[in-house]
Amino acid sequence: MAASNVRVTMLGADSFYGQSIIREWVKVNPEQARQIHAITHSQNQHGQQALRQVGVQQVKSSDYQNESQLAKEIEGCDYAIMCPPVGPEFMKEHAAMAVKACKQARVQSMIVLSCLGVDAQNASSAFKNCHAIESLVKQHFENNVTLRIDLPTQFFDFCVPTIHESGNLSLNAGNGRFAPIDMADVAKSISRITKNKSLEHTLVGEVYQLTGPHAMNGNEISEAMRKAARGQMPKGYQNISRQECERELNNIYQNAGSAQGLRQQGGGMETRQAGRTQQPQGGKVQGQQDIPVTIIEKPSLDGYKQTISLFLDYCDLAQKNELSMATKDVQTLSRSQPTPLEEYFKRESQVYNRLA
Repeated sequence: MAASNVRVTMLGADSFYGQSIIREWVKVNPEQARQIHAITHSQNQHGQQALRQVGVQQVKSSDYQNESQLAKEIEGCDYAIMCPPVGPEFMKEHAAMAVKACKQARVQSMIVLSCLGVDAQNASSAFKNCHAIESLVKQHFENNVTLRIDLPTQFFDFCVPTIHESGNLSLNAGNGRFAPIDMADVAKSISRITKNKSLEHTLVGEVYQLTGPHAMNGNEISEAMRKAARGQMPKGYQNISRQECERELNNIYQNAGSAQGLRQQGGGMETRQAGRTQQPQGGKVQGQQDIPVTIIEKPSLDGYKQTISLFLDYCDLAQKNELSMATKDVQTLSRSQPTPLEEYFKRESQVYNRLA
């Protein structure tokens, strides 16, 4: 349990990573998570609303262009958490400004959420931006710790509608492996890191690689999904090109309605069919013809595409055997075992039971 007087700011709290982690953090340590100072992008009103819906009490917006204003929002915080950038413009427009503002606000410690594989030779530009941000924070903050995250299990929620279409889990990962990590395990790790006002000296300057318990390929992930759903789908795994995978996932957005996006955020589920909205009753989605997806109302198409692009970047690295590992770093930080992928699928039964 964190000390009640520890203050934590999360920069980019309205991003996929930010919302996914806070959504789980509220379950892990409600008192601590609801006191987070969530800094969002000024134009993302729906992201701000989603954070309030899960119980975050202090949600502030910033354009990340006014250092003094941003510093004022951060002032008094012991920790600042920087979420991974999604768009390629984040590094030059936001990250440097955020670091300056944290410095001006006299933040004591920085936690950088990054992506496993950022230092790979074949890393994408988005991953390289994460690596640059790691270096930027290390340059300006002595008290820093970096958490490099493997493929989040929450990304697989995007795939459910495509499995309904083809019967298979289709990814651009070849026969490569990754060790998908539940964002709940990331939340547990952060919760323990921030339990005291000062960063533990054993953590200072360290880089942790947060993964699930097992490195898995597409066939093994497909089997875990099928077992959890206790059904016939997915029938198997199919390797497809990045372009095909991107097209299929973007079609989900279009089929759900031009003003709607599909994302594992916001703490609630809605179903979409031909532009109709149905709210679940009693924890179950009504209507056999609807394919369930978890969404935030009206996110931008650009934001959705950028999140999908990051998903595909992970798959590219897996195909090149850059992610074929599992570590014990989650256990080291959180004092608990990481969640097996099949257990995640079972926990999110509202989504995955529809594959039965």
